[in-house]
Amino acid sequence: MVALRQTLRQTLQQALRQTLNQAARSRLDSPAHRLVYPRSIVLDDCTMKLLVRWLINAIGLWVATEIVPGVDVTGWQPLLVAALLLGLVNAVIRPVLVLLTLPVTLLTLGLFLVVINAGMLLLVAWLVPGFSIANLFWAGVLAALWMSLFGLLTQAALKT
Repeated sequence: MVALRQTLRQTLQQALRQTLNQAARSRLDSPAHRLVYPRSIVLDDCTMKLLVRWLINAIGLWVATEIVPGVDVTGWQPLLVAALLLGLVNAVIRPVLVLLTLPVTLLTLGLFLVVINAGMLLLVAWLVPGFSIANLFWAGVLAALWMSLFGLLTQAALKT
């Protein structure tokens, strides 16, 4: 299992590096750009982990739009923006809400965290045109449960 996890992580990192390097080379073929910018992009581990998590969030959101009724996205651009914004919202706003709702969370034995996650998804849906969630209760909660489960599975698989 550990060897499979390492192989999967290395394959994903290698594919992402190759894709980014090819995209950079195709844009930087002019002589003026060659003087100013390097020929390849150097990605450190922190940047690579961030990009992989962003792509995994995007995949999780895409799967949520496919399996959860009431969660819709109009294209891949709103999907990527929603994944990026969801990461930012979860990093900045969610911890404050978890702290403020700690008594309710303790009374419900942690189940209120699902409502907070659904609220974060609804906030992202409100901010990103082209990404929508029909309602908080069914679509929001089911999408939040899916994203939590998907996050747990991918973190266990990638061991991050």
